[in-house]
Amino acid sequence: MAPTDAGLPAWPWHLSADLGEIWSYPFMVNALLADAAVAVLAGVIGWFMAMRLTARTSHALILSAVLAVAEMWAGLGLSYAVPKLPPSFAIMAAATVVYAAAVALSRRRSAAAAVTVH
Repeated sequence: MAPTDAGLPAWPWHLSADLGEIWSYPFMVNALLADAAVAVLAGVIGWFMAMRLTARTSHALILSAVLAVAEMWAGLGLSYAVPKLPPSFAIMAAATVVYAAAVALSRRRSAAAAVTVH
């Protein structure tokens, strides 16, 4: 490879060859499949969590996106504050706390609605 101005080698971009190489490793296929499964489950769980907080579908969609971003940043901030804490654990801990708060809030709302309606 020819060196660039900075003295570093210029890496060619061969997207199809690179993707083919990634898919040739069994551990990468398993990692990508596991990642896809987690992403789908997180989306579904986030949707139902947001539906517990609001009855409107459009509000639930916006709320689930906002909560997902907030959970990610809260987890990354926690991981930054506690360097020995892995980011993945911190993000999942933040998501668990938000989910537990959503369940508690929805139960409190349903209990208050049951008390007011006789």
